[in-house]
Amino acid sequence: MSEAKSRSYKKHVSTILRIGIALVALYFVFRGEDLGQVGKTFLGINWFVFGGAFLLYIFCNCIFVFRWGLLLKAQEIHISYFSALKLHFLGLFYNNCLPGSIGGDLLRAWYVTHHTDKKIEAALSVFVDRAIGFGCTIILAAFFYWLILNGQSSEGLDISRGMSEGNGSIIYVKWLLIIFFIAAFILMILLSANLRGRSMLKRAYSVVCQKGVILFKKLLTAVKLYCSKPFTLMFAVFLTFFIQLLAIFSFWLICWERGIGVELKYYFAFFPVSWVVGSLPISVGGVGIMEGSLKMLFSKVPGILKGQSVMPGLIQRGILLLISIPGLIIHIKGTHLPVDKEEFLVDSEPELD
Repeated sequence: MSEAKSRSYKKHVSTILRIGIALVALYFVFRGEDLGQVGKTFLGINWFVFGGAFLLYIFCNCIFVFRWGLLLKAQEIHISYFSALKLHFLGLFYNNCLPGSIGGDLLRAWYVTHHTDKKIEAALSVFVDRAIGFGCTIILAAFFYWLILNGQSSEGLDISRGMSEGNGSIIYVKWLLIIFFIAAFILMILLSANLRGRSMLKRAYSVVCQKGVILFKKLLTAVKLYCSKPFTLMFAVFLTFFIQLLAIFSFWLICWERGIGVELKYYFAFFPVSWVVGSLPISVGGVGIMEGSLKMLFSKVPGILKGQSVMPGLIQRGILLLISIPGLIIHIKGTHLPVDKEEFLVDSEPELD
């Protein structure tokens, strides 16, 4: 089998596995649910409320792009807001809808390098942006979970007990990480066992050695530059918390209209957990994984009615699919790449002889 065919075969196998995991996860999400009642509840949404919440979510994404622009400008990279907005929506479409193993952030990092000659710095801004978002998500979940535990009612104790008994998503994340590292270790052993595998490892090592030094110097310079602008980073963190809280509020607004009388603090604790679990590259856009984790967590809140615990996840999925439509249009039209030289900016200073 040629190398190209081998890569294509592995890609297809990976895609099939991710789709299979998504379908299995969805089965467990809907198992035991009255599908007719779930559909009736979902379609009975007040569309004015849904539209308002969706506009609020779009506003959050616009602020997200503004935050990314701050990180780009900190690197002296100048990309128009509209170009960054197109790349952001394109990344949302890849993340939420496509079954491939390459995430939206990787593609956003790749495409942003087509708009400037500071390629490594531009790509780094995407991952710094992602790291800030991920860190704030963890802090948000931990803080509001702490509020739940320190509440006067027994609700927090019920949720804590359920997670400590091994029914929480944290346990699943731990085992998934263990399986990942075991699989990576076995793969290294298998590659080392034959001549072709050892040759691949040697080539990979050579590339790392050759490119690694240059990349490390670029990364070090970029990190120093970010650290020299602490107020930019602090403002980016503030915007991140604001975006995440506002996005969760938009989900709560729809659930509240549907009669799911759960306090807002539970949404602020549970949705970040679903984002972390859903970011694991084992499903298609976290389908089934995010919904399953939310159903599990909301089902532990006393007072929630049968059939209601599945709604927050479905509402979030509906909004994620709708917000991906602009990215689909951008992908089809190909408007995410520069169309003329004016959209490609030379941000590096010319080297003097």
